Amino acid sequence: METLKIKSGMAHFRILSKILAVSSDEMAAEAELDGAPRFAGLEAMAQTAALHARHILGFERHAFLLSVGRCQMPSMAVLSGRFRVAAVLRGRSSAAFSYQVAANGPGGEDFDGDLLIGTTAYDHRFRKEALKAHYQRIWNRLRQT
Repeated sequence: METLKIKSGMAHFRILSKILAVSSDEMAAEAELDGAPRFAGLEAMAQTAALHARHILGFERHAFLLSVGRCQMPSMAVLSGRFRVAAVLRGRSSAAFSYQVAANGPGGEDFDGDLLIGTTAYDHRFRKEALKAHYQRIWNRLRQT
């Protein structure tokens, strides 16, 4: 298998800066973007939905963006400012979570879409010892800010 290298130009991978609210079927968060590429809006929505799925599962499984069913994005190339992100759980199975998601920027930059978050058991590639604690730390940090 060939390796694909993507250079986003972003300083770090974690986009969310704060969890605003959470319940069993939805989560609201903030993302502080500073000259981020347009796809960071989609990434913020995916991170919100995946973190919510991890939380529902007690951080006992690895979660990842499985598919984008629909995504509307603004036309601008660069995003800056505080974005409010919402993920609403629409359905779930034993291994996947369906979310309606939105991200709204300070200047009317609106993203909207439907995402499918897949989950899998931890294994040799996704090590429970490291990832469970890692995502719990992220969760705790984002809830405190």
